[in-house]
Amino acid sequence: MSDSENDNPPCKVVSKVTFYKPSSASNGAKSKKSGAKKAMKKDLKTKEFEYEFEASDENYYAFLKVILDKHGVTGYRVGKGSVYAMKMQVPPANKGDACDVEDLAEYRECVTSKITDKMFSKAVTVYVDINDVKTALKKVSSDEDGLTPQERELARYRGLLADKYKNDRDGTLTYTDPTTGENVPLTIAMQKEWARAMYDAKATVDDPPNTAPFDAVNRRVRIKQSAPASSSGSSNASGTGLDVAAQAFGAISSVMATFGSIINPKANQPRPVTPTPSSHAQNDLQLHDNHPNSPMQNTPTKLRRFLAYAEKVYGAQDVSDHRYALEAEGYGPDILQDIPNEDLKKLGINSGNVIRLKRAAPAWWSIEKLQPKKRAFDDAFGGDDAGGDDAGGDDRGAQKRRKLSIQFEKRWFDPKVTNPGPGNDGLLGSARMNGSGFTEGRLRDDVDFQWYYFSDEVQAVVPIPPGFVPILDDGDSGIDDEGQFPNEQ
Repeated sequence: MSDSENDNPPCKVVSKVTFYKPSSASNGAKSKKSGAKKAMKKDLKTKEFEYEFEASDENYYAFLKVILDKHGVTGYRVGKGSVYAMKMQVPPANKGDACDVEDLAEYRECVTSKITDKMFSKAVTVYVDINDVKTALKKVSSDEDGLTPQERELARYRGLLADKYKNDRDGTLTYTDPTTGENVPLTIAMQKEWARAMYDAKATVDDPPNTAPFDAVNRRVRIKQSAPASSSGSSNASGTGLDVAAQAFGAISSVMATFGSIINPKANQPRPVTPTPSSHAQNDLQLHDNHPNSPMQNTPTKLRRFLAYAEKVYGAQDVSDHRYALEAEGYGPDILQDIPNEDLKKLGINSGNVIRLKRAAPAWWSIEKLQPKKRAFDDAFGGDDAGGDDAGGDDRGAQKRRKLSIQFEKRWFDPKVTNPGPGNDGLLGSARMNGSGFTEGRLRDDVDFQWYYFSDEVQAVVPIPPGFVPILDDGDSGIDDEGQFPNEQ
């Protein structure tokens, strides 16, 4: 059984939090009296989400945090000795019979007696008064953040780096290498290392430290070269591609097993159908589970864009609501496959979305790795802000921008072949063409072809991940003809 399968399936939860705001209909005479309290009126906010209830302290604290996160209430510490009161209306009880839950013991009693091993057709409704939250919880201030003087100083240095190197367009940090003159993305790990070097007086905000991550030679070894592929054997992704992939990844047997099925698509690739996550989930995991070898590292904007992708393509509803919780733990699409399911559930992500995120991560990460420079995702993938600020009076950024060149292959398959295999893969023909990137889109149900691209990562022609279609060099976005169309916003 997988981690996602347990005795308590996710319950639908409706959280109702009462806020207060000044009343516009205050009595004028009373409001003018000195010392009179300003009239306030209730403002009830309602949010819906799914949650797996367990009679444990971790589950209790996580539930309290999820409610606050869903309603945008920040700045309060939830944990042992710092909880707030709520009412839990568990079906079929009426509101008047809701349980008063003021501490861990009452939460355990409510979950054990009313929720565990039960199925509900209606949602569990939770009532919270924001005044109870403010009264019960500690406001987290800079003086109570639990940081040592050294940690505060390191945080200050990271702030200086952010002020100097932050890209106003997308929030990422990029510095110019003093040796090569190239723009280099500053990962979170690099920011911490630079700040530490500044603390030790071994670097300044203008001069990076002389350590391995900042060494141009070391970095160049790790950066994947994104040159156009022109091998005559690239379209025949069989034994030759396997040998190349083996040389590229050495003797790491687990990685080789991951790529075994994509390097020989004739033997393993089923006849193309509508590229939905359900029909391609297994191929996605086999194709793209190579992030440990990725030369890229996670950045804050990658998480935001990945969550948006998972919502649109894989149906992981409202996962963007957990962005800040994921950031706080340092989680990103590059390591999502390695994070235990239970750790993700503790952040309030339901079991279904945990599975969807893990399926989406390798597919999205593979596409992201095709981009050679910072923010190339927006430029190559037709993002709304592609060209944004650079397109204004200064076009120097556009002149310096490296144009992507990707070799695509369109393969037509015989719809009569329903069980493709060696010697009978149903392939009718193919055509090669070059393009500059990808855009979000999908294939219609009635098409008989599938898009592939040449991957520098495995030196083979592999399927384009679900949710994307190519942008071709002839100016055709590839989304308005021949069965392709963009995803609806």
